[in-house]
Amino acid sequence: MTNSAGISYSYNWMGIATGWSGCPKSIYQLHLGLGHLPKNSKKESGVGVPSEMYAVADARSRTAGQGIAGQIKMSPWSFDSETAPPHGQGYNILFCDGHVALVKRSDYLYSPRTASNWNSDNQPHPEAWAPMSLWAVQN
Repeated sequence: MTNSAGISYSYNWMGIATGWSGCPKSIYQLHLGLGHLPKNSKKESGVGVPSEMYAVADARSRTAGQGIAGQIKMSPWSFDSETAPPHGQGYNILFCDGHVALVKRSDYLYSPRTASNWNSDNQPHPEAWAPMSLWAVQN
């Protein structure tokens, strides 16, 4: 498609606790990601295992009218009309220690495998997971 908007990278601002429709407000209080404003951004010392935590990833894109648009905030949950990953079956992800790795979509968006990679304390926090019906990857 030749029409595009905002297709680039996305930022891990909330960790796995990105919320969903009907999500309890307490989920947003977990502060598992890197934050998005100076007042709540995570300090370097606040990231338990930098070599394991996702910082920035290729944007997950969706169709938007006659073009495609990227999601600038990382979320593992599904959304309407998602397009294929930009690198075959995966996404390039920058980790907090500075290395980049290609992570398969089937791992990146499947919480039982990679939820701890989303969070600054390197824990999976299943209490922050959306209902399974909203997962982008089911198995």
